[in-house]
Amino acid sequence: MSDDHGGFSLKTLGQVFKGALNASDRTGTTDRRTGAMYPLPWNTVTAEGLWRGNDNSVWLYMALGGRPLVYEDPGEIRAEGDRIYRILRAIGATSRTPPYGVKTLADNREIHVLTVSWQEPTAAPPHSPKLLRDFQANILDFESPRRVTLLGVQLRSASGSSRTDGTLTSTLRATALWAAGQEEVAWKLFEADHRFMSSLLREHGCRLPTDEEVRWAQGWHNRGGHPDVTMRRRKDHLMVENPTMRGQFTNIEMLAVSSFDRVTGWDKSVHSWLGHALHHRDQASGRAAGPMVISIRAELQTGAVTRRETRKVRKWARGQREEQAKVSKFADDDLDETEAYASEVEARYASDPEPSLWNTSIIFGRLSDAAIDSSFADMLESYYEIQTKPLEHRQIAAWAETLPTSQVRVSPFPQYLDLEMLSHSGITSTSELGDPPPTEPGSAGGAPIFVGRTLPDGNPCWYNPSRFSAAHRSPATLIVGEPGSGKAQPLDAKVLTPTGWTTMGDLTVGDSVVGSDGNPTRVVGVYPQGDRPIFRLTFDDGATTECDGEHLWSVTGPDGADKTLTLHEIADGDLTRWSFPSLTGPAVSHESAQDALSLVRAAADKHRDHTWSPAAANEVVATARALGWWATTHPAGDGAVTIETHRPGTRPRRLVTIEPAGTKPAQCIKVDADDQLYVTDDYIVTHNTFLLQVVTFQAALAGQLVFVLNPKPSDRLEGYVRLLNQMGGHATRLSLSDIAAARGAYDPFRFAETPEMAAEILADHILSTLIEFDQAQRTMLKARLKRAAVGGARCAWDAMRAVDDPAMVQVIRDEWEGSDLFALGMAEQPGEKLGAAKGLVVIDFDREIGLPENYRAKLSDYSAIEREALQAVRLIQRACIETLYQSGGGGFAMDEAWTLLSSPELVGRAQKIARMGRSQNIWMMLATQLLADVLNNDLETFISRLFVMRMRDRREAEAGLRLMNLEPTAERVEALFGMGPGEDGSPALAFHRDLNDRRAAVQIGPFPNWWIDAVGTAPEQKAARGESPGGDRPIDPAQDTLDMTAASLRAAPMQPATPTAPPSPQPTAHPDQKT
Repeated sequence: MSDDHGGFSLKTLGQVFKGALNASDRTGTTDRRTGAMYPLPWNTVTAEGLWRGNDNSVWLYMALGGRPLVYEDPGEIRAEGDRIYRILRAIGATSRTPPYGVKTLADNREIHVLTVSWQEPTAAPPHSPKLLRDFQANILDFESPRRVTLLGVQLRSASGSSRTDGTLTSTLRATALWAAGQEEVAWKLFEADHRFMSSLLREHGCRLPTDEEVRWAQGWHNRGGHPDVTMRRRKDHLMVENPTMRGQFTNIEMLAVSSFDRVTGWDKSVHSWLGHALHHRDQASGRAAGPMVISIRAELQTGAVTRRETRKVRKWARGQREEQAKVSKFADDDLDETEAYASEVEARYASDPEPSLWNTSIIFGRLSDAAIDSSFADMLESYYEIQTKPLEHRQIAAWAETLPTSQVRVSPFPQYLDLEMLSHSGITSTSELGDPPPTEPGSAGGAPIFVGRTLPDGNPCWYNPSRFSAAHRSPATLIVGEPGSGKAQPLDAKVLTPTGWTTMGDLTVGDSVVGSDGNPTRVVGVYPQGDRPIFRLTFDDGATTECDGEHLWSVTGPDGADKTLTLHEIADGDLTRWSFPSLTGPAVSHESAQDALSLVRAAADKHRDHTWSPAAANEVVATARALGWWATTHPAGDGAVTIETHRPGTRPRRLVTIEPAGTKPAQCIKVDADDQLYVTDDYIVTHNTFLLQVVTFQAALAGQLVFVLNPKPSDRLEGYVRLLNQMGGHATRLSLSDIAAARGAYDPFRFAETPEMAAEILADHILSTLIEFDQAQRTMLKARLKRAAVGGARCAWDAMRAVDDPAMVQVIRDEWEGSDLFALGMAEQPGEKLGAAKGLVVIDFDREIGLPENYRAKLSDYSAIEREALQAVRLIQRACIETLYQSGGGGFAMDEAWTLLSSPELVGRAQKIARMGRSQNIWMMLATQLLADVLNNDLETFISRLFVMRMRDRREAEAGLRLMNLEPTAERVEALFGMGPGEDGSPALAFHRDLNDRRAAVQIGPFPNWWIDAVGTAPEQKAARGESPGGDRPIDPAQDTLDMTAASLRAAPMQPATPTAPPSPQPTAHPDQKT
């Protein structure tokens, strides 16, 4: 059977049998014999998912489960629909064809699909350690959406034989036993069918609902409270009284699907009509505007009966058409269409007699809110041509129909659908992503960390470092994303270097350009962007430059606040409201600076009417701008010009115009200056750690031992360490300068599990740095060091005594004396084992060490300085991982993680520790920009969780999406280009793949402004804390405390509780659809 299950129109059944049956008139709330009222249709609910109705029917309700589908590939969307299809088909296989074709003797399985959505306060997991719980309790200041989809199946009792009774017989038999007080016997009648159905549903990913989910299924109209509540009936809505606030009512409107008007053009991987309804947001307000409840009741009719009924309809249509032809020469298009549809369905069910959904009632309940301009019902009509109607004068009965076990059927619009119309409707689409907190099914204990909110609904996304062990997955999480300093300019754009102008296309990693302070700054990243739309910018001093729309600029707003904005964001409004930075130091050599300054001052001292030749004036203006002055020329007639100048800091540079300049090849560069700015045409200055901090900060509050290795001197983490100590945690910051001063601080004999392992690590450290030794020397060194370790050596130089090659020892000694990085791994005296108390240990590289910017296949491809730096980083990485293993677990996090991921030895040891140490919960969070190297080293299996953040290198963006197992479509690549923080302060976005291989977009945060300002590494944040961009701020003991009471945190300035509303996921319009 094909994946399309036949592939015929999902509308066909409804078109054939439109209006064939009338809705049932059963009420289900009144005993007609005694007149007694039963406000609720059930009287018993068991822990096994069994519900007994007031009519003595027995139902099994289980949660269907679900997954995020909004951002998924079509194949995954189809796979989820196919799962629901298999469930429905398997249940439908137990329906029975009526004997002798007597339709009234049919015994169809009845099903009830019930989806309930609600909002609830977001709470910190109750079993987390107190420091973490208090922190999360004060940042989770928003409501979270919740949703459950239940599938109910009416069960049959068993007679003396193995065959189950019919539905009617089951109810009659059970009623007699319950009336006689034989409840246990009555329940046993349904035991066999319960066991069969429960096994079938579990096999396809279903589970028992939680107590909370049961409560909401019963009382969705009362905010999950008791379902028996005061309601006032109105013509087109219900007024449900708030039981805790008498006199206050919630208005709820009940609607029903009245028709499916589209006949062709359905694509089950795109047209998830119920999924889009569930995620729908009002376009005007951005508020959620989906249904509170969806109730779908249907009979699963056998394919044989469906085929028989369609044959009758086909013959009837043909007969009517023939009779009409006798009296009129005009054909009836409706009869022709009906006959054609009936023939199609008959042929389909002849080849594959799958069940169909018969007498289907689809009911929606929604808040009747005047503030919502465009509801999900409007969207269904606009995009899918699905008509809905309010059930006027039937609101109470419609509410009753949605309740579990209800026998009420109120909709006057019964639908006749094939299985795909429901299974591929997207009704199990959720926004749930990440790890469940400990109170949820499938959690693994531990201390869940709040990461952000998933899109489009805003569910909290939790990251539980402990859960990988229970899931038997790798402990490594990877964060991929470029830094916030990428700037795309055309390849022919001018960039100033210490030796003069060059072009953007000629820059490579390692080149020097001029920074905003006039000093050289190294290019540490080059990111080709392909062909991009380019714009020409003109400033008020006549200077011009070109860049793309996503180019980042450091600007100052009217309020004096510094911001980093894209060109698109700057262009949105008055251009002149932003001022652009000038040079803070001369962009000329020290020797010529005084001469240049004299030239500019002389020009400034001349009267404004003094005229210049254009060539002389241009030289003065260029020199003035190179010194940080504002300078321009004005025409003076007869080809002459005058010069206007303003001293540095007295007049800001303003943007005047932005004009399209065509499409050109472009690229971004990253520089290692603290403010990440460099100088382009006419001396215009332009402009992952956060997620690591989010996770490791909370892990340390939970009392875990967490090592954070930060190899970026410009992003020192003093504020992050200080705040953790102020909040009552334990944090230590170690600077590389201090560590390197104590030679041998990371001698392998101080952290390796065994002396033999220490000898292996030491040999690798030496031979990976000093590559001039031949193979015989390398083999000898490894053997001598290992022999010395076994013989009792307890430090590196102690073991080196066993090496009997004086020349080799002298080379190693010379390197040790000349390089403090190399000396990190070689102590002269034995020392105590490395260890750490629970808490955060930050190892900050407070100086530039010459770390290479990219991976190279051979050690010989690195310079001697790069090898020293690389091996020093890997030595510290290994020390942290071994210490965690011997200390009982914890976390290791680092940026520039390609240094670890490109080392097979380090990765192999990390994987081995993960296998042996699952009970100790050793986890890793690694960040890198060099994704291609990760893929080239076949490390996909090492990464169990993944965050892909903003990337504006198209090749890297495509690689990130492939690692997510998402098709790198043009739309997704463009989405990655814009996933940085918004101008309004809204958090950055990321694509996230969790431990269950679910994928969706997540917003990182929101986190309170006081926390962001305290841990941020941007220059303006450091300045606000009194830190210099390149140095530490001494901690004042008198200020090294922070009031962390709930009251003080609630009074602290917070970001808006509701994140910026994401765009509502709208279905793709089909060419057939009506406008």
